Amino acid sequence: MSGSVLFTAGERWRCFLTPSRSSLFWALHNFCCRKKSTTPKKITPNVTFCDENAKESENALDKLFSSEQQASILHVLNTASTKELEAFRLLRGRRSINIVEHRENFGPFQNLESLMNVPLLKYKSTVQVCNSILCPKTGREKRKSPENRFLRKLLKPDIERERLK
Repeated sequence: MSGSVLFTAGERWRCFLTPSRSSLFWALHNFCCRKKSTTPKKITPNVTFCDENAKESENALDKLFSSEQQASILHVLNTASTKELEAFRLLRGRRSINIVEHRENFGPFQNLESLMNVPLLKYKSTVQVCNSILCPKTGREKRKSPENRFLRKLLKPDIERERLK
């Protein structure tokens, strides 16, 4: 009787027939069938590097906006209700609710860095929210170019709808 044994050659598995009662078979079988270790490699994060990035992002908010702009942003965020906050496109839904809840639990926002403690608001979204509060866009501004008008006439001929039916 013979059994099959799998050997690896590089990354390919190869099958060889060997006698099933051979001690060589069991030695090779035990060698080939050992499970690889699935323990994850230890990764030691550089804590000082992460802390420096966090401090830089907090200080960057102060540098991005003047003191007058910061005061107006904080006034809106500290006094507006959920409905008023939803007027800003980026604060619709759960974000406006989280801002109001955070304000009720921890008091009014003292600075822009305290906004980053609100759930669902990270650095990038905080900057976008502040910009949208300072410069709200009313309605969508469509980009009209003469090329689009020309292409529209090429793609959409001047035929009445009644005639098409």
